[in-house]
Amino acid sequence: MGVLEKNREESTVQFLETAMELEEYAIRYAIKFPKRYFFVITKDLLDLSKQVYNNAKSANSVYATNPTESQIRVNYVIHAICSLQALSSQLDVAQKVVTHYSAKDKDGKEKSIPAKVWENWARLISKELTLLSGLKKKLQSKYKDNVD
Repeated sequence: MGVLEKNREESTVQFLETAMELEEYAIRYAIKFPKRYFFVITKDLLDLSKQVYNNAKSANSVYATNPTESQIRVNYVIHAICSLQALSSQLDVAQKVVTHYSAKDKDGKEKSIPAKVWENWARLISKELTLLSGLKKKLQSKYKDNVD
């Protein structure tokens, strides 16, 4: 039996699920960018989204048993946040560049990235940033008592 949506709580690994969703979203929509922007814009967006997911996954993989391992886990979260911030900045640049791109497909329809795609991307980034920041604070307060 499922839990009513209003009674659901956030998973402790929601940051990981959202990071994976962000990477999938990046792959799904970045490939729709004009081909000529691949090495200038698209590749960086894909790389940064992969870094966010890989660092989140790495942070989740570290089972801290001592202060050093605790700091390693926090460092992975910090790297994920940094990659996420860079992704956000690069996405802003991409949006400005790509929205000025105008082309028509073979049927004569205007090709463009819909505003809803940019909004959803920003929503995912914001959600992941909130989750990672919360995790970082939680880990730092949890582990600060365990420092030598």
